[in-house]
Amino acid sequence: MSKLPWRKLIDDFDRYAFVLLAFMLPLEKKLLPWLIALIILDWFRRGDFLQIRRTLKAKRGRAFLLFFALFYLLHLVGMLHTHYLEQGWFDLEVKMSLFIFPIMFLTVDLGRWTLQWRHRLLGAFVAGVTLSMLISFGIASWNMAADGGSAWFFYTRLSAFHHPAYMAMYLNFATVICLGFIFHKDIPLSPGKQWLLYLLIVFFMLSVVLLSSKAGILGLIVVLFFTMIYLVFRQRRVLYGILSFGVALTLLYTLILLFPFSRDRIDRAAQSIESADALDPSSRESTAERVLVWEAALELSTEHFFTGVGTGDVVEELILIYKEKGISAAAQGRLNAHNQFLQTHLGLGLIGSLVLLLMILLPLVEALRKDDYLYAIFLLLFGFNLLFESMLQTQAGVIYYAFFNAWFYVCKQG
Repeated sequence: MSKLPWRKLIDDFDRYAFVLLAFMLPLEKKLLPWLIALIILDWFRRGDFLQIRRTLKAKRGRAFLLFFALFYLLHLVGMLHTHYLEQGWFDLEVKMSLFIFPIMFLTVDLGRWTLQWRHRLLGAFVAGVTLSMLISFGIASWNMAADGGSAWFFYTRLSAFHHPAYMAMYLNFATVICLGFIFHKDIPLSPGKQWLLYLLIVFFMLSVVLLSSKAGILGLIVVLFFTMIYLVFRQRRVLYGILSFGVALTLLYTLILLFPFSRDRIDRAAQSIESADALDPSSRESTAERVLVWEAALELSTEHFFTGVGTGDVVEELILIYKEKGISAAAQGRLNAHNQFLQTHLGLGLIGSLVLLLMILLPLVEALRKDDYLYAIFLLLFGFNLLFESMLQTQAGVIYYAFFNAWFYVCKQG
């Protein structure tokens, strides 16, 4: 006797919920905690938490997920010498997914995650990114019609749901997924679908340029370069890989030249880097401000090299050194370290920063060894963005990393 539709929906809730989570990530972030709460409740309803010990015995490769969860536990330990407890607890709340997803994915039954369902999940993220940018362009068009200003199509005014740096990272990863669908024909693609994927890639590249995130544009170059390396050395498609990289890079360069706002941001960034030794501490230019913040964070991290200042004290300690050095804009804006490795070292000390580094490097080596293009470039792209933003201080970075990292790792380990 076949199951009733509602009963089948309940049985498949975990798969639908994960697909919905991937779709919603680039869109309305306020709904994500509620969706994650439902996923946790379903995990307990199934009794999957009771299978953790048995799963670890049967599938020892999944034990490394506990190392991912360790990063969160270190933040709990960091509360022991935190003075600003309220900020510390808020930080733990934001980072909760770093513990939840590794533990939950210990018990995922991959037998239920067929190739079709895996493609649905990745496709849902691409669809979410596409819809997010289409809505953003729609809002920008409406605002431009109201006041005639083209500035609505650039930087923070264009990105309706996330800061441009995070949205650009999502766009770059969606580009990686589209390329993965094209290169790995596990499920055959019709010519129409292939052309759609190519059009989406061009749309994503245009969106990254208009968002004017310097880290996003550099991240896109990283994606294109390592895709070429993959095609040349892994798939032995030397001519195709080199020509594709050349065409994509030419397109990207043309797009940057077409839009003066994006080009000017890159030019100002280059000037700030060239004159790094003579920067005005009161400068509000984003790259100059970031360089000043890095210098201050690096100085503070050397003072608390082994233990850090505590989970909740990082920003307050940074503000003190900003004021001491006259970095007024950063102090007023209560800026974090704008580099997750520095941010983590400031909070947790040497052990914390080493764990964060190993969380990226060890799975990256494993992904490269197992020829997992998507997981490898996901880690490369995220690690690259950690150099320019404290990505694990916000929900947009935490849930994105915690979910996809655990999912890719389990899919590869089995």
